[in-house]
Amino acid sequence: MKLTIFKAASPLFFLFLDTVFTFQDCPLLGPVFPEPTQLSTSPTVKNATAALQSAIQEGIRTGTIESNLTSFSVEVFSVHESASLFEFHSAAPVLSNTTGTKTIDSNSIYRIGSISKLLTVYVFLIEAGDKYFHESITKHVPELAAKSSAATNDTIGAVDWEQVTIGNLASHLGGIGRDCK
Repeated sequence: MKLTIFKAASPLFFLFLDTVFTFQDCPLLGPVFPEPTQLSTSPTVKNATAALQSAIQEGIRTGTIESNLTSFSVEVFSVHESASLFEFHSAAPVLSNTTGTKTIDSNSIYRIGSISKLLTVYVFLIEAGDKYFHESITKHVPELAAKSSAATNDTIGAVDWEQVTIGNLASHLGGIGRDCK
């Protein structure tokens, strides 16, 4: 890797960042394998999809997966093939009594907001552990301190960010209303 360092006492330094640092690609060590293609013909993939199908059906049969209350889809695909490698869709009977989608299939659209939050928290816990969960969010995002109700003297329209911890946000107990400004 080649690194060129430019010393500057001026804010103009940041305007030239693209020319200041020059990086050369470093290849990964070890052999480079081609992307797998034609996965639908692979005995390993066929065995794995059959096992997944059995596991889901067994979960529904034993009640581990509450299919009478839960609608879900599982679809596995390869970018190299037009057909899915595996599909399983389950629509709960209560779905027919709600507004919106009545049929669950590969064309169904799902809201993923809560799932993405959950994955974010899991990754955070894996990387950092829970040692930061009791710290105020303003310690990590200091810009929020200026918008805090304590700073603005608006105890009704503003959030008291000093009292909100990372754990509060992760567990949706931050006291922050939806679509907070």
